[in-house]
Order: sequence, then C-alpha cells, then structure tokens
Amino acid sequence: MCATCAPCPVKDARGYAKASGERYRLKAGNISSDAGDSSVVSTVILIGITIAVCAAILVFCLGFFGGELPEEEIPEILKITNVSHLSGEKLTYAGIVTLRHVGTDSLKNKNYGAYLFINDGKTKVVIETLYAHDFISTHHNFVKLIGGPGPSGTTWGKGEEGIFDFSNGLIMPDDVIRIDIFERESGKIISRSEFTAPKVS
Repeated sequence: MCATCAPCPVKDARGYAKASGERYRLKAGNISSDAGDSSVVSTVILIGITIAVCAAILVFCLGFFGGELPEEEIPEILKITNVSHLSGEKLTYAGIVTLRHVGTDSLKNKNYGAYLFINDGKTKVVIETLYAHDFISTHHNFVKLIGGPGPSGTTWGKGEEGIFDFSNGLIMPDDVIRIDIFERESGKIISRSEFTAPKVS
C-alpha cells in the first residue's frame, strides 16, 4: 500500500502499470500479449516454410517426370537384333535392320512410328507408321520399306520380328544406330534400342 492508501500499481514486464484487476492474471502466470504475438508469428513462419518446401518438391517432380522419360528409364520393346550390309550375297551397305518385339504387350502398328539416329543423333530418319500397308503412302526418305511378321499385321506381337530396309550406304560398319519408337498422337518415346553395325571382314 502506498502512503495514499491506494493500491500500489502492479507493473508488467515492460514497466507499464496494470490496474488492480490485472493482478490475478499476472500472478496466475497467464501468457502475456507478447508471448501470444510470438506464438502467432512462429506459426506463420512455419506454415510459410512448409509451403515453400512443398512448392520446391513439386517443381522438382514436374521437371523430372514431364515429357519424355529419362533415357535410362525408356524400355526396350522393339530390340535391334541385327544390321546387315548385304543385299543377297552382295556387299551394298544395305542397311537392313532387324527388330524383335521383346516386350509384353502387342503394339497397334498404326499408332506408332520410328526414328533412326546414327552416331549420337547426327542423322535422323523418320518412319511415320509401323504398319507396312500404310507405310507405302507416307513420305519415307532414306528408308525403302518395312516388312516382316511384325509390321505386316495391324499389331506387332511379342516375339515377332520386323525389317527396316534403309537406303544403301546410310549405315556403315561401326556406326552406332538407335531406333526410338514413338507414339504418333503424343510424340512420347515408348521404346529405345541401340546397336553397333558390324565390321566388314
């Protein structure tokens, strides 16, 4: 009690006088307004950090999975099994490539096409369809024909082979060739196979 007999003012942590009615709240250890403000700020910061981390993960995933699959994850469905330089028994560097379906599901030939790359993509040939019947009417520079059991039917089934006969001299000994099979509607690469053309003895 002060000399004036009035209750002594209670001061908070900041030195401000508090009315006598505030004494119980202070003595009971209730959280001050400063502590409440700190709690709100901490929560907002934590939410902001969480959102930023989630956004970074989303951007990474979209960049990783968007468009074409990473090269190591593209399956080998149509596998190159041979490259022949011979036309009959004559050496013409014929560029006759044999592929075998080594996947599980049949391919509907009309829905797919193929790219031929030579020596790390320096040459590219486009085959607009895997269906031999439709191939005749397409533009097909550097490739004479496609045939065999696989391309001859409407579907290319497991274990069936197909022949891509490219122009003479296009594929030479020791050339590394790659054939990508693409989905015509989306452009997505669904199969990739590489092969080194044999030497000529």
